[in-house]
Amino acid sequence: MLLPEPLKNLLRGGRAVPGRAGPLENGPAPAAYSVRQTFSSRNASLPAAVNTRPSRGLDQFFGYIRGQSGLTILDLGGATQQNVNFITNLGHRLYSENFLQILNETFGVDDTVDQANPGRIDYFMRQALDYPEGQFDGVLLWDVLEYLTPALLAVVVERLHLIVRPKSYLLAFFHSDDKL
Repeated sequence: MLLPEPLKNLLRGGRAVPGRAGPLENGPAPAAYSVRQTFSSRNASLPAAVNTRPSRGLDQFFGYIRGQSGLTILDLGGATQQNVNFITNLGHRLYSENFLQILNETFGVDDTVDQANPGRIDYFMRQALDYPEGQFDGVLLWDVLEYLTPALLAVVVERLHLIVRPKSYLLAFFHSDDKL
């Protein structure tokens, strides 16, 4: 997948705090975080072993934020009570968007609606990522970027780059066998 330069910089750690990587010191993230819920729901017919896998990246994300307090985190996977409890118990504020639901409501689930339509992109961005510049210290992207065509991907990544503060944390999963 060809990624826009701002996302490449974020994924390279350009905004991360050096010396803070590593696994969680006080145990792993809650079980809800070791399963990507939207991936599981899209592939419900697959055996559970295929749908779940532990994530070292997630442990590292929470390792970065564990020793801090008062961060503002955006979770694009939708809210669950376990997720809310875990992040808020760490002393952080949580904003949650069901990004894929908004994507499906805006563009449809059958991939027939053009994700390059400027009017739909504008509507989608107002629904999914209408936040002030520099509001977030971390974003849980999960695998949502895989569902975006290049035109929409570029706009979403540009907006993410604006709404996160310098030295923010980002968790994104990509399937290595996808050849977009």
